Amino acid sequence: MSRNFPTLQEKVGNASSRSVQDRVSSVSQREAQNVLRLRVNRVCLVQQLNVDPVVDYLRREGILSDTDVRFVSRGANRSEKTRMLLDMLPSKDPSTQWYNKFRTSLSATSTVDATTARNHQILVDFLDSTNLANLKSSSTDSVQHSEQQQQPPLPPIQPQEDDPTSAEHRQRWKALRSAAKSR
Repeated sequence: MSRNFPTLQEKVGNASSRSVQDRVSSVSQREAQNVLRLRVNRVCLVQQLNVDPVVDYLRREGILSDTDVRFVSRGANRSEKTRMLLDMLPSKDPSTQWYNKFRTSLSATSTVDATTARNHQILVDFLDSTNLANLKSSSTDSVQHSEQQQQPPLPPIQPQEDDPTSAEHRQRWKALRSAAKSR
């Protein structure tokens, strides 16, 4: 049920004029931030999103096609449908403002029931409060930091000769090994 979606680079192609490149750079940075917001909050979105009214809203807004809606509806359960939707959204044309409409859909569909209203408001708050600046710097800092400071391996644990349980333990292991070899 896997479906490949084009990357932003594939959608934009090679821009030759400077103004197009500037516009692409601006769009691609905002697009990257929106994709990052979905990735950071993915677990919460999968757990809390009432996906069917969101899909209906995005279809009415022209973000999702009938084919997209059928693809998402093939999910076995709500979580799988949500994952499929979250994987699909970043493949949409940036000019459609898919992220803004997705975010708006969370508020617009909160009239379904009280639980959906509460959960979708929490999701909007999570999406809005995602601090992308710290994520970008902390992820690159942690990679650089881990490369620079790798911990030396711990020394092996030496059994205590005067510990009666360790001698007993070694005997049991020897018996188990010899039983396994004889099979």
